[in-house]
Amino acid sequence: MISHRIKVQELWISALLLITSVLLLWVSGALAAEKSQIDQAEVLNKKIMVLYDKGAFAEAVPLALQALTLRESMLGPKHPNVAVSLNNLGLLYASLGDFSKAEKLYLRALDILQTHLGSNHPHVAATLRNLETLYELIEEDKLDREAILMV
Repeated sequence: MISHRIKVQELWISALLLITSVLLLWVSGALAAEKSQIDQAEVLNKKIMVLYDKGAFAEAVPLALQALTLRESMLGPKHPNVAVSLNNLGLLYASLGDFSKAEKLYLRALDILQTHLGSNHPHVAATLRNLETLYELIEEDKLDREAILMV
């Protein structure tokens, strides 16, 4: 009877070890997939910056949207790295003259950054500068339109 109990315990221990091994493999696979998606978002951001420097804003927008989607799915919609993607996309839309979309993205990024990093963080200040520049562009655009109407 005792040897039977020992064999049952050994079977349970073997089963637990097998389950633990399977879980560890599953978790490591999930972590590898997650790292791969984070790496993919970083590669996209580098491509976006190259296109931005070339002035190819419209070409960069789909990549920025893809990077944002990747980061949101991996990190959640309120993560500070998502705010970086929001800022990048906002910059592209502002450069294309789509001020309404840019403003919404900057404001969402600002909310995330202030919540996670506090109001005095440099990333918050950079986002506020982006908004300030955007509002200046909106005002310049408005003045240009008024000048055209006066001619």
